[in-house]
Amino acid sequence: MKYDYHKKVESSNLSEVGWHEDNLYITFKSGKTYKYANVQFQTYMEWVTAESCCKYFHQNIRSKYDYEIVTEQSQGEATH
Repeated sequence: MKYDYHKKVESSNLSEVGWHEDNLYITFKSGKTYKYANVQFQTYMEWVTAESCCKYFHQNIRSKYDYEIVTEQSQGEATH
């Protein structure tokens, strides 16, 4: 997936985040990538600049947007 914006994050659970055409993509350290629909760019920017990306995710994204799993991969596999 090519993102308009992409960032690796320092987190115990999250690996990287990306934003593309009002969709937020979150890759967890487990290798699963989730797509959250209809996420405004401003929300993405607030999240990647938040003091705690996990806290922001749980308070502002996790239960507020529809999502689907778009990839599942085993730990140790390369991401594309």
